[in-house]
Amino acid sequence: MRGRFAAASAVSRAEADAAQAVVAGARARVRELVGDRVLVLPSAPSVAPLIGEDLGRVREATLALTCLAGLGGLPAVSLPVTTSDGLPAGVCLVAGPGRDRDLLALAASLAG
Repeated sequence: MRGRFAAASAVSRAEADAAQAVVAGARARVRELVGDRVLVLPSAPSVAPLIGEDLGRVREATLALTCLAGLGGLPAVSLPVTTSDGLPAGVCLVAGPGRDRDLLALAASLAG
């Protein structure tokens, strides 16, 4: 966390404004693509990393996958599942804006 705060403190106002414009465009595009549907994607790019594995690489891959709901400002829920080998995994459901209750109802029906 310290490194992230240090990096953020070095960002200029112009860089921050440019980044916010990119985020606004990404948010609009994600919302357009999801629409009134439910997006289904893995909660993580792989099963849990092995001890000693490069966690930075795993973290970056996870954030790239899971940022869609955050960028879009959309409700999301993760459900536990298992792989065909019986390993723990998760499936993420992402819905359109304001569809929080619908998403939770769907998640409950799938988990039940």
